[in-house]
Amino acid sequence: MTRRAATRANDRGFATVTAVAAIGLGLIALVFLINFVVYQYGHGAVRAAVDQAARVGSRASATEATCEARANEALDTLLGGPIGNDITITCTDNGETITATATGTFQGWLDIVPDYSWTVEATATKERAP
Repeated sequence: MTRRAATRANDRGFATVTAVAAIGLGLIALVFLINFVVYQYGHGAVRAAVDQAARVGSRASATEATCEARANEALDTLLGGPIGNDITITCTDNGETITATATGTFQGWLDIVPDYSWTVEATATKERAP
């Protein structure tokens, strides 16, 4: 009986180390998942801003500056804070269409989470003045 009691005494705390390791890995996986959700939200917000910019820029009286101003306004509304810092939006007008292009990178929250770089583009046909 004494030998059995001694064996159990040597195992004390082993389950705690395993539980802490499992919880730590679970939390890292949770950060990966939440970071992915934030990337998807950010990409959708940029897509909406570029679409709005192209629509506003397609008016007959609109200029490239009008398009870019609308895109920046939409981004400030939808994507405030540091996540929107690395986003650049440009508009080009070739007379028949206007194209709004956004390029950017969303930084990962941890060093082991990869950054997400992308380009989003929206095109609208330019209105003609009567």
